[in-house]
Amino acid sequence: AAQLAQERSRGQDLERRLGAAEASIKEAAATAQDLREQLRSQGEELGRLQASLGSEQQRNEALEAQVNDLSAKMAAIEQERDDAEAREKQLALRYAELDVFKLDVIARELKTIDRQVETVRGEARSFQEAVKRFVNSSDQQTSTKVAITLVDVSTKLRGTIRDVIERCLSETQKLHVGAPMRDPTAAGVLKDGGRMA
Repeated sequence: AAQLAQERSRGQDLERRLGAAEASIKEAAATAQDLREQLRSQGEELGRLQASLGSEQQRNEALEAQVNDLSAKMAAIEQERDDAEAREKQLALRYAELDVFKLDVIARELKTIDRQVETVRGEARSFQEAVKRFVNSSDQQTSTKVAITLVDVSTKLRGTIRDVIERCLSETQKLHVGAPMRDPTAAGVLKDGGRMA
C-alpha cells in the first residue's frame, strides 16, 4: 500500500510536470507564431525599402546625369567667355597700336582748312561790301550774286568743317588744334558716329 501511494504520488508529480511542459510548449508556440508574424512583417518592410532604394538610386543616377550635362554646358560657356575676352584683348591691342599722331595731323589739317575757309569767307564779305560802290549797275548785280554765293558756300563749308571738328575729335585733340569744346558755328548736320581716340 505504501508503494502504491508512492507510485500514485509520482504519477501526480509527472502529470503536473507534463501540464507545465504542455503550457510551456503552448507559450513557446505562441511566441514562435508572434516571431513568424514579426519576421513576415519585417520581410515586407524590407521589400518596400529595397523597392524605394531602387527608385532613389534611379533618381540619383538621373540627377548625376543632369549635373554632368550642366557641368559640360558650363564648361562650354566658360570657354566661349574666355574666347570672347581673348578676342576683346586682341582688338584692344590693335586699337592701341593705331598711330594716334595721324589723327592729330588730320585734326590740325582740318583746323588749317577751317582758317583758310574763314579767310575766303572774309574776303567774300569784303567783296560784297565793295560791290555796293560799283558804278555800273549790271556789274554791280553780277558781282553781288557772285559775292553772295561765295559767302554762302564758304559759310556752309566752314560750318561743315567745324561740325566734323565738333563731333569727331576728342577734347584732347581739340585742345591740340585750338578748337573750342563746344562750337556754336558748327553746322550740326552730322549724325552720331563715335569719336576718334
